[in-house]
Amino acid sequence: MVQQTMRRVLLALWNVYRFFTTFANIDGFKPAYVLEGWRPKADLVRWVLAELNPLIVEVDDILNGNDVGEAGRSTAEFINVLSNGCVRWSRHRLWKSAKGVDKVEAYATL
Repeated sequence: MVQQTMRRVLLALWNVYRFFTTFANIDGFKPAYVLEGWRPKADLVRWVLAELNPLIVEVDDILNGNDVGEAGRSTAEFINVLSNGCVRWSRHRLWKSAKGVDKVEAYATL
């Protein structure tokens, strides 16, 4: 059961990473393109960050209590949301041929 869960979660995370790197390499995206103090405008980006920031605090607290299993479950839920929601909803933004703010936001989020 643990191996199946790890495979499913790691495969989902790998797919997100692969999706990002494929398009980022095509467009020549570099993290330095994201300006310091950047604030997202797209609802999707704000939603993902609103999910991620509390997760970081939650997992840190959980790990301080030495509950690796619960930290893993919380992280797996976020990865599932990221892979099934964010990537699916970002595809059209990254498929555009023009490089613009919308693409940079999508890359910065992933």
